[in-house]
Amino acid sequence: LLCTTLWSLPALAASFDCSKATTETELAICNDDQLSALDERMSKAYKRARLSQNGEQYKNEQLKWLKERDRCLGEKQCLGNAYNQILIKLSVFDYETLFSKAMEDRLECYEAADEGLTSGYDQLMLNAKNELNGCIQKILKNLISSTTEADPNSIDQQFVQLQEAHEFLTYHIFNTRKECSPFCGTIYELFPASSYTALLEDTFLEILKANEVGHLWEEISE
Repeated sequence: LLCTTLWSLPALAASFDCSKATTETELAICNDDQLSALDERMSKAYKRARLSQNGEQYKNEQLKWLKERDRCLGEKQCLGNAYNQILIKLSVFDYETLFSKAMEDRLECYEAADEGLTSGYDQLMLNAKNELNGCIQKILKNLISSTTEADPNSIDQQFVQLQEAHEFLTYHIFNTRKECSPFCGTIYELFPASSYTALLEDTFLEILKANEVGHLWEEISE
């Protein structure tokens, strides 16, 4: 029976080779998609934690947790609870948690801007668009700071330069065309801000993909 069970396991589940699984705990994880996914999340978060300044402390805590987890044997609910508990402790390094929160915050940005964006008044729409961009930009800064070695102050400076360059180019593309300048008018006044939102959204998606959580974007797009 054990041989049959082992042959039915996927080649790799989460953080270990399921073809070599022997304990009740390992077999339970390999045979359950949800537990396997939790194990993978835990493994990735733990690896990031080990690279932090308190890496040795996280190592000691992880060893203690593994002993506690293994006491669950093959009880799935017990194992699930154990993984949820360790992921709370590793939440700073758990990108599923980090990016899920970022996606929730992004949605709140849009909700806060909705009244102005749908007002029908140019100035109110422009103000709302700028506030929306600032809100999304703040989230992006936090994600970049949390997942890269980039200096937070440098990130701020780069965003300022990016927005200025984008506004400059977009403004001239639509407002100072030779065929109508200087009478092109202000019909495209809202376009730079709207176009910059699209640029920020593209950046948001690229950060998700780079950190292997692109499925979070796909889930909200369905």
